[in-house]
Amino acid sequence: MATVDEDGTVTPKSPGTAVITVTTADGNKTASAAVIVKKKKAAFQLETSVKKILLRPNGSASFRVFTVDS
Repeated sequence: MATVDEDGTVTPKSPGTAVITVTTADGNKTASAAVIVKKKKAAFQLETSVKKILLRPNGSASFRVFTVDS
């Protein structure tokens, strides 16, 4: 699910849940935290209904923005 390097950086590896436990250098105290790695979402792209809009000062225009799934 995830790895932790010697500096404490958590790196996700695959979807799932992992519990990361840390211990103080003297071994007297510990703490744990659950880490949830989610599946990467598919890439998508944003496009607009028009490619270019020219406006005068104080003018307005309407257009649509939509997603294009890969």
